[in-house]
Amino acid sequence: MRKIHFCDKTYFPKLIVLFLILQSTAVAFAQEPIAKLSGPESKSPGSLVIVSAKGSVGENFSFQCLPKNDNWQAVKFFDGDFGIIFSSDKQGTFYFFLAVSSKDGKISTASHQVVIGKPTPVPPDVPVPPDVPVPPIVPLTDLAKRLDNALKTDLAAGVGTKEQLSKLAKVFKGVATTTVHDKALTKAKEVWAVARQASGSYMPDGALPQLRQLLNKVQMEELFKNYTVETTLTDTVRTEMSAGFEKLYKALDEIVAANK
Repeated sequence: MRKIHFCDKTYFPKLIVLFLILQSTAVAFAQEPIAKLSGPESKSPGSLVIVSAKGSVGENFSFQCLPKNDNWQAVKFFDGDFGIIFSSDKQGTFYFFLAVSSKDGKISTASHQVVIGKPTPVPPDVPVPPDVPVPPIVPLTDLAKRLDNALKTDLAAGVGTKEQLSKLAKVFKGVATTTVHDKALTKAKEVWAVARQASGSYMPDGALPQLRQLLNKVQMEELFKNYTVETTLTDTVRTEMSAGFEKLYKALDEIVAANK
């Protein structure tokens, strides 16, 4: 039997072709995971809600619904796609999440929001009449100064924009005025989950890292240091969390105005 050596001119080109085929196969299996969720934005109580993960790609799929309830189920449809079926006779806002992972450990996430019944109206911003004189510049509060320093670090590094800052302020305002008072939420961790998902929907993970890290630190070490993720949302806790998030969004509003 003839032995094959790498210096053999007859087999060396064939080995190169085989190597290239194996390389291209490895690249094909290393496809990035993709998470997608689509479905209706609102439904009446008792209606069937179908949230589809069509277009998602990956090895493992994990679904979740908040606030926690037993009215949803992850399913595989007849066309082979995955998704969620859900129905509730209670009014409220429900958040659906999907995490998809690949064989090499990479992860992609997606979220979708469905309002059951009539959504809580958000009061519109009151425009300032043009004939009202512009108030004098007010010095920043201590909290706003700390946040402003973190913002300037992010802007100087090119990892965030003033528009993202403005949207972040609106997210915290919505949490303070609406989310913490949603009776469908029963634990503090659910309020934080909604705030985190809402922030992520407006900006990529790497945007404003110093500012967002400081916001988390202020919450955990100052405003909500006596709370855990399992803290029950009693009326007192809701009032205290609302006041804490109010301090944050007002401080963010201060630096929004200071950085126009």
